[in-house]
This record gives sequence, structure tokens and C-alpha cells, in this order.
Amino acid sequence: MRQNRPTNVQPAPRSVKIQDVHQGASQKYRLLLKLLFSRPSEFVDRVKTAAEGMASPPQSAAGAKGLDLAAMLDLSSKYLGMDLSGFQYEPVAVAIREHIASERALLNRPASAAMHDADAGLPDFCYVICRALRPRVVVETGVGSGVTTSFILQALAANGEGHLWSIDLPPIGAEHFAGSFVPQNLRSRWTLLRGRSRDLLPRLLSDLPAPDVFLHDSLHTTRNMTFEFNAAWQKMNACGVLLSDDIHMSKAFARFITGKQVGLALTGSRFGAAFKQ
Repeated sequence: MRQNRPTNVQPAPRSVKIQDVHQGASQKYRLLLKLLFSRPSEFVDRVKTAAEGMASPPQSAAGAKGLDLAAMLDLSSKYLGMDLSGFQYEPVAVAIREHIASERALLNRPASAAMHDADAGLPDFCYVICRALRPRVVVETGVGSGVTTSFILQALAANGEGHLWSIDLPPIGAEHFAGSFVPQNLRSRWTLLRGRSRDLLPRLLSDLPAPDVFLHDSLHTTRNMTFEFNAAWQKMNACGVLLSDDIHMSKAFARFITGKQVGLALTGSRFGAAFKQ
């Protein structure tokens, strides 16, 4: 239903918006400086992450083309030999979708938190793939507020098996929003590790059985994406699935799926999937 906007509310002047941006940046730098004394190792991690991001600027998303969710599910169904479309409409899938929508509406999150939400279609694709493959081990890098995390955990709960390990270094100033969308009743299947994937992922992969599903959604530089893809793919068994958000921000995914033992590669406008042979 269309809602009428209050007539007495005027748009904020442009100067105020610019001032807000400067204030936000100043606060971020103050918080970063505090880390130097309170958590020096995390300070170093954040400086390294920022430096890598500046050294590898993202590609423009303008004109990004690729398969839509329906096409990706259809091709996945044919490859796996099962109909995946019905998983989208399960009551628990609808429930987690409604839960995330309500959480987004209730929380007044800063842009630094909201910008890390998964792109449209990826959470649903993760849910369907996890329901279909019934993974025992799922690993993701990057959590944000926990949109995709919640969908994966809902699928594992519906399966009655599996565990999710997540690695995340939350945006500075928005740490308390990290994973905040994840329902309490799903958290028993979830382990959250705080830090850079460059440091934690190799250690985690060496300690766990081979992951059945891996999701990259952390720092989207060519160097970091390539590092994570190779680390997970090397450990992953045949029939595993590697997923990546924001593939338009780097050429890493397109390069990765060329020459690898990929049974099926799906490239959407924002996220991609590679099924290992």
C-alpha cells in the first residue's frame, strides 16, 4: 500500500549530508586509533585490509550482466539431476525471508553495516543449495549483519545436520551489528571467528573435514578472492560448491573458473557458483 509522505518534512541540505560524511569518517578514524592501544593485532589487520582495498579498486558495476536466480537454479537442477525450485517456497524458507525483512525494517543501521548485506538472490541460492546437498561442513568469509548466514543456518536446521563456520572482521564502528540478524534458535549450528580470512581460513580448513559448500563474501580484491578460492577449492571434495558474492568487483572469479575442474560454472550479475567435479 502506498503511504503518503509527511508534507512538513524537507530534504536535508546538501551541506548537512557532506558534514555527516565527514563526521562519520572522523569517528571511524578515532575508533581505529583506539584499536592501536586496545587491540593492536586487530589494528594491524584493519590497516592491511584497508591498504589492500585501496591498492585494488573495484571494477565498475555499471552494465554488469549475468544469469538471474531462476536461470541459475534451473541450470543447477539439470546438473544435479533434481528439481531445486521447490526449496524456495518451503515454509521455513519463507519464514527466514520474513525474519530478515523485519530485522532490516526495525534496525537503524549505519551505512557501514547495511552495505555489507548479501546481494539479491544469493541468500536464496545458498538456502536451496544447502537444502539440496545436505552439507555437513559449510564455511563462509564475511558475515555482515548475517543475511546469508541466516539462510544457510535455516537450511541446515531443516536438514537436521551440518554446521557453519564463519570468518568475519566487522566494519569498524558497526561491530555490534555483526551477525545480529541470525535468530537465536539457529546459533547452535554456527561458529563465528573474528579476524582476517588471510590469517584464519588456512588454519580453519586444516582443522575441519573437507567443506561441502564455501562462500566468499569478505574483501573483494583480486588477491584476496583468488587466495580464498584456491584455499577452499584445494580442500573441497568433488561435488562441492564454491560461491562468491560481488563477482563484478574483480576478475578473480572469471579467472578462477577457467582451467579448473569445474563441472558447472554459473555467473550472475553479482554472484557466481562453481560446482567441483
